Amino acid sequence: MSDASTISAKVSELSNSAWSVADTLWTAFSKSDCGKIILPFMVLRRLDCLLEDSKAKVLKASQGVNPEASPEMRDKLLFKATGLGLKIYNIAPFTLEQVKNQDPAQLFENLVDYINGFPPFLQDVFNARFDLPAKLKKMADKD
Repeated sequence: MSDASTISAKVSELSNSAWSVADTLWTAFSKSDCGKIILPFMVLRRLDCLLEDSKAKVLKASQGVNPEASPEMRDKLLFKATGLGLKIYNIAPFTLEQVKNQDPAQLFENLVDYINGFPPFLQDVFNARFDLPAKLKKMADKD
């Protein structure tokens, strides 16, 4: 199989997966709002994949940060721990893949904890701009 057909197959698979999720969401949200739900999850998953290889290093570095350290110093140490040269990290004790395989009754709480494991500027993106906790709550209420 050529690279182009492999890429095309993967894009088709991802598209079908996204529409499958949208079909499920329509029970809790209007069709026009589904994109507003799917986008934050796609961003979360992309960040999760990006940070996957550095997760253990970041968690270890997080435990070693002096509690008296300023938020700025804490962020710098955790940014460096990823080894990515990017200003992102996540200190939640699990990945999205692990959250997916946990007790569904804990899903809302664990996703909020996961979001709050990012540095403050990313927490703001998910909490204030995407309003993800409210959307998660609505999904939890609709089971």
